[in-house]
Amino acid sequence: SRIYQNPIIANSGRVYHTIAATPRYIRHSMRHIDGDYLWEVDMSAAQPTLLILTWLRTEEIEKKEAKLLLKLILNGDLYDHVETHSEYFAALEYKILKKEILQALYEEYASSNRNTALYELFPNFMEWINYIKKKEGYKRVSYIGQSKEAEIFVEVYKDLPEEMFGLIIHDSIMCLEKDTVYIKNKLIERTKEVFPILQEHDLSSLFKISIVSIIDEELMQVQNERRLRAYLEKQNRT
Repeated sequence: SRIYQNPIIANSGRVYHTIAATPRYIRHSMRHIDGDYLWEVDMSAAQPTLLILTWLRTEEIEKKEAKLLLKLILNGDLYDHVETHSEYFAALEYKILKKEILQALYEEYASSNRNTALYELFPNFMEWINYIKKKEGYKRVSYIGQSKEAEIFVEVYKDLPEEMFGLIIHDSIMCLEKDTVYIKNKLIERTKEVFPILQEHDLSSLFKISIVSIIDEELMQVQNERRLRAYLEKQNRT
């Protein structure tokens, strides 16, 4: 059914609304009102990537750490690199690892184990992050990341054709499969406008296209498993 709500626009430009606040596992159960599967186009490791790109604008791109970070975000390999090169992060489940990296960037203190572990990998970048926390407060870091996110995703979303179905979910745009390539190209174009250092680079691996909705075959499998469990429970009772 249709959901009507009044979106809220934060000072950073990020848009909050009902579907954006809905847990991802619940969004899997959603489809377009016409029954079509929902898809999304999102940015790999969006918040760390946007902070890194903001930092790179102040750095000499040929420096070793800057070149490494640029390569990692262009290939979508940031989280994998952290996992394989840090003893602290390697001990974590992948989902927890991603959360720990975000907390290291956004938490108030610069003395946590996760902050220290990330500093060991990327000392100049993390020195910049921790300097902002010290001088302007830790909330400033998240504001920078979210405002850059809005400069890209909100602006692309606003310019989508009026007849095109779409929902912005912070660092992704939910849409129909037929529109995914169009939206991905628009996001790439806009990202290069916001970060001119990317003008000559291929950003195809930075943005991912994936299905959101559970497909019919998976639904049938779940239904069959529920029927089997119900049958076995009935047999056990008799």
